[in-house]
Amino acid sequence: MVPDTYSTDRLRAERMSESHLGELRMMHQDTRMMAMIGGVRDEAGTAAYLERHLVHWRQHGFGFWMLWDADTGTSVGLAGLRHLTLDGEDEVEVGYGLLPAFWGRGLATEIARECVHQAFGYLALPSLVALTNDANVASQHVLRKVGLTYEREVTHDGRRSILFRGTRPTGDQP
Repeated sequence: MVPDTYSTDRLRAERMSESHLGELRMMHQDTRMMAMIGGVRDEAGTAAYLERHLVHWRQHGFGFWMLWDADTGTSVGLAGLRHLTLDGEDEVEVGYGLLPAFWGRGLATEIARECVHQAFGYLALPSLVALTNDANVASQHVLRKVGLTYEREVTHDGRRSILFRGTRPTGDQP
């Protein structure tokens, strides 16, 4: 079981809950943040997104966390793990999104590395995937830095994406 809350060197993560609707709404309206992760969502879209993630936590015992700057408490973004179906196969995906004010600081790598650790450590998953837009070179760089490698192009939710995959190293434990 993954923790409901945790901290990295610069971030504090908190299990996504109904209380985060306001922060999610703000993030989902940020055109730069959402450009590479599905586009801006309206109020109903954000509510549906939150509900899907709450259900995922209840069903699987893991999901997405909201991220806060550890020093200031400022909302930074979100990251986590979720089930998805690719080509008829159940996979677990690592995903993350940061507000533009926090880009270029290594925070995506920091949180992606922690999510990968939780997937292979706490959950003991044999494999983990990530999807990214082919134009999102920065995210592809992050995925490579945390040990995932390019596998192939896929179509998921009607969008063409690049699939990265990582496998659990021998002895990776929480």
